[in-house]
Amino acid sequence: MKHLETSYTSHDGIKLYLQAWMPEKSDAAILIVHGLGEHSTRYAHLAKKLVDKNIAVFTFDGRGHGKSSLPKPTAYFSDYEDYLKDIDALFGKVKSFVPNAPTFIFGHSMGGGLVAAYALRYKPQSDGIIMSAAALKPADNVSKALIAVSSIASKLVPKLKVLQLDSSMISHDPLEVKKYNEDPLYTVKRYPLGQDTSY
Repeated sequence: MKHLETSYTSHDGIKLYLQAWMPEKSDAAILIVHGLGEHSTRYAHLAKKLVDKNIAVFTFDGRGHGKSSLPKPTAYFSDYEDYLKDIDALFGKVKSFVPNAPTFIFGHSMGGGLVAAYALRYKPQSDGIIMSAAALKPADNVSKALIAVSSIASKLVPKLKVLQLDSSMISHDPLEVKKYNEDPLYTVKRYPLGQDTSY
């Protein structure tokens, strides 16, 4: 297995960290889009399992996340349409890097919501879209009033950090939760109100 690391400059000048895990011979390829507060290296264990099956794995640290947001990740991006353009550009690189092989896109949580929006808007030439716990709508226990107030406040103070995720919910394995909490590239304890999730 070969591990590659590089960067890509987006259409609006943002430098994104990219990585790939490559088998000797690729029978298929997949682009992974991580969730809110995560980064691409959190999927290294999955990448290794896929490479064992001769599937090339490509991924990136999204805007405001991981090594694409140094010195400290913020999880902030102002427009999800820019994120969709990043996915499109990087999926194009996947297809050119592994030509004539089936290609897939996988998104988890926020990444799942973005991948769904990307598939609907861009209609990529992919052999499959895979979504894990995709963030497609607000949780059922969030009131419509809170959603409306948040929408207005996010326009006035978009970088105000108020949203919070409970890290104990990421896994039933306490060791995984501990690793997540101690990861220096795990974004923040609170997320910006203006996080564009209108996808």
